[in-house]
Amino acid sequence: LQDLPYLVSYFVDEVVTKNNLGPKALSAEVTEYIRSKTWKGNLRELKAFIRKAALLSDGDVITLESLRETGAGSTGGAEATY
Repeated sequence: LQDLPYLVSYFVDEVVTKNNLGPKALSAEVTEYIRSKTWKGNLRELKAFIRKAALLSDGDVITLESLRETGAGSTGGAEATY
């Protein structure tokens, strides 16, 4: 998916705007994790992952550590590995 970085950015912006959150960014490790997944559920699965990660992470950077702590990396019953 060539548009993946743009979609991720759009979904993060959408979540923070709709939920009155401060700006959020993804760490390099989270970006790599997103790129490594096949996203079998298409855009809905990606959007759900981004939404959960943004809502449950503390601070302005979504890290792998915050995903582990919140379980935000679990999508659609698939086992998450980070």
